[in-house]
Amino acid sequence: MDPLFHFTLRLFLAATLALPLAHKGFRPREFRRIVADYRVLPSFLTGPASAAILLLEAAAVGSLLTFPFVGGLLAAALFCLYGLAISVNLARGRHHIDCGCGWGGNRVLAPSARLTLWLPVRNAALASMALFVLAPVAQRPLDGADYGLIGVASVFFWMAWTALDQAVTQYLALSSLHSAERGSTHV
Repeated sequence: MDPLFHFTLRLFLAATLALPLAHKGFRPREFRRIVADYRVLPSFLTGPASAAILLLEAAAVGSLLTFPFVGGLLAAALFCLYGLAISVNLARGRHHIDCGCGWGGNRVLAPSARLTLWLPVRNAALASMALFVLAPVAQRPLDGADYGLIGVASVFFWMAWTALDQAVTQYLALSSLHSAERGSTHV
């Protein structure tokens, strides 16, 4: 893999983990509540698990930037873990809980906070991208233009991914709303 693409992918994944991590870190009680709402752990493990998740996400972000092999493995494992927890709750019919991946408690601005079938698909795609970080990297020096392109491409890639995520989320939210409206008019 070309080092330019490799570095871009690493920055994209680090940003994808770091931004929600900041939200979780600034609102630890809300994050503990979200972890508890998943009901995949005994209640006495909710606090330690919440702290462990924050530490693992921070370690993934840091190691994606410094030790890519470790960062790629850790990020892939986290995305798989999140996808599994979401899938378990979807199978239980618990669509109403907060996924923990949004930007806070505003359900109008962040409808992605609810569980949908898109989230396990999204997490599988992110885990796959994280595994690409493990691919061998071609040995070539990067120059100033490469670093500039890496910065621009990372921002563009993250914005495109975020736009896709929001487009799918909005589509699913609107589809659900229209289905509910059609159901209520026939009752």
